[in-house]
Amino acid sequence: MIENRTLYGRCHVIKDWSDWEYSLHSDDSQIVRQGRAMTYPFTFRVNRNDQTARFSSTSQLPYYDTTLSSCTCGDFECRKLPCKHIYRLASELGIIEIIKRQPNHSFDKKKLEETKNSSNIDNEPDQIKRQKSSMSSKCTPSEIDFENKTAVFKGSGKSPYSTTLTTCTCRDYFVRKLPCKHIYRLRYELNSRGLAIEFAFSPEIETAKIDTQKNIQMNKTEALDIIYKLPVNVQIAYKDFCYTCGNNNKHGAGLMDNYKADLLIENHLAKVCDNIQLILAFAKMSDLRKLLPAGTKAPAKKVDLINMLSDLVDIEQAQSLVFGKVLQLSPNIEHLAATIHRELCKSHSSQTELHIQIGNADTSVKSD
Repeated sequence: MIENRTLYGRCHVIKDWSDWEYSLHSDDSQIVRQGRAMTYPFTFRVNRNDQTARFSSTSQLPYYDTTLSSCTCGDFECRKLPCKHIYRLASELGIIEIIKRQPNHSFDKKKLEETKNSSNIDNEPDQIKRQKSSMSSKCTPSEIDFENKTAVFKGSGKSPYSTTLTTCTCRDYFVRKLPCKHIYRLRYELNSRGLAIEFAFSPEIETAKIDTQKNIQMNKTEALDIIYKLPVNVQIAYKDFCYTCGNNNKHGAGLMDNYKADLLIENHLAKVCDNIQLILAFAKMSDLRKLLPAGTKAPAKKVDLINMLSDLVDIEQAQSLVFGKVLQLSPNIEHLAATIHRELCKSHSSQTELHIQIGNADTSVKSD
């Protein structure tokens, strides 16, 4: 057990580190950097004799020179506080140990399992709370498709939530994989129209379906069969998307409107991008600047601003800056990207309309 007097944030202090007041390591912004120090895919070389290091750069600088009290990266130059490079150097020198973050679940795992295993999920106390919340005026859907039994709700960011009778893009459903207030409100709205609803929610089945689709690679015939069932405008958008994100390009991403994005995600043809820097590349400079701490001078170049912000925002905040969703190819289909692009070019040779913003962040922003 690590003694609390030696633990600041995620830093277990092993040796004296007098360059910084220990208490500052407990700040939330510093805890984020401590975590990224151990997960960010940079390369580095440590000189143990003078306790310095040289880290790979993601800006115009060829590299970042780091000591235990300073760094040439944009984050340190802006804040004058320990960056992820300083924390990693301190860890490599054995001055601190960055401990693993303890899971911070918003839900009682035991209670969650009991709810999932219930013979009547809707009558469980936590679900009843969500049913009551669903009747709030704040949970009024902005759009309802009565024919397809889907709805759109205002999200916590710029991106709305897309809801069906069994799924929702809100965080509550993402974490619990159980009906959220949006699903319950959609059921209520459909019932009020006298629409018969066959609702049999099985979280185990839903999760198994998703996991199976994620892990099994599609062949060409299976993929094209799914794609050709999509609306033509979605097919054309996906053609361009495959061109940019194919050929094992892990840094390719595309911004699509929510309608097209949800169709591709639902059919396991794409996934929501989980790389903060790639997402921020699609945001406007004016929106990016608003995320900087008060009094901070914004870099003139977007790539430098993105690298500075990548330590300050999370995935949800990044996605909220764009209108639509930033997508990447799903793992089960990325090997077919070039083939799909060729086939769709043949099918839509006369179509030239571009339906997505294409971005290859590898040309300006390295992988997060």
